[in-house]
Amino acid sequence: MSGKLDRRVTITSGRQIGIGDDNFDIRDSGVPVTFADIIVEARQLNGLVYLSLAAGITDGKDPAIADVTNRMRMSLSTAQFVHNVLGTLIKEALTPVDLSKAN
Repeated sequence: MSGKLDRRVTITSGRQIGIGDDNFDIRDSGVPVTFADIIVEARQLNGLVYLSLAAGITDGKDPAIADVTNRMRMSLSTAQFVHNVLGTLIKEALTPVDLSKAN
């Protein structure tokens, strides 16, 4: 990974997010930002998707470790939405910059 992990918070308490007809107040209890580069669990059961991620740690002398950073459980509809959002973000990240439109 190049550069440092951006730890700035872009979604904070006191704001709202609209989903359907509902507005949800955002409550941020200060969960720390973690980096994940290994999928340690990916399954679905009874309409839920189970996804757990870990950070790979290697230092060259000790055994490698997959340190679990988060465990997510979500409905299939939420998993589909996450899939679409990730697809869009990946597509944008892999699209070359059009330098002809630069200043």
